[in-house]
Amino acid sequence: GADDNASGVAVLLEVARHLRQAAPAQTVELVAYVNEEPPAFRTAAMGSVQHARRLKAEGVDVRAMVSVDMVGDYAPGRRPQGAFRALGPHTLGVVAEPSQRALVAILVRSLGGTLAPLTRVVPVLAARTAPGIDWSDHHPFWDVGYPAVMVTSGGWERSEAYHSPKDTPDRLDGLRMARLAEALSRWAKGSETK
Repeated sequence: GADDNASGVAVLLEVARHLRQAAPAQTVELVAYVNEEPPAFRTAAMGSVQHARRLKAEGVDVRAMVSVDMVGDYAPGRRPQGAFRALGPHTLGVVAEPSQRALVAILVRSLGGTLAPLTRVVPVLAARTAPGIDWSDHHPFWDVGYPAVMVTSGGWERSEAYHSPKDTPDRLDGLRMARLAEALSRWAKGSETK
């Protein structure tokens, strides 16, 4: 579980450290969700489902939700297929359905500016029914009408370690993860969502 999904939690904790040093002007919630994997996936038992529904019920104005999922393993591997064919080694995708195109473009531009040339950032837009497009905690936010994306290296498409005992910490690229945390922190501080 080093890449899926301790890498996302590690980046989240580093973003928290950055934001603590210089807090953004707007409210930013950093949340690590439970129950994203089967058998709870796509059920009300997902932590992200509960959170999104609560925010909606309380009338909270959510400008953007970014799910950081599988962001540590950048090693060469299998060639991704379908919507994820642009993801190769040293590449992050900002993933969403077409209705989220504006948020995807903003994040690709913002993250790409900080992560280049070490990591390439590309948009991954496809129908929600395309395999992988809604495979994380961002999709419950779509369900209640909030803008949301997933940031990922697409390890389930590329890595032979996905959901196996091979998903170990030695496979993670700490430098790329640290740079991603820095980039996400800068974006959150700037609050560019439109």
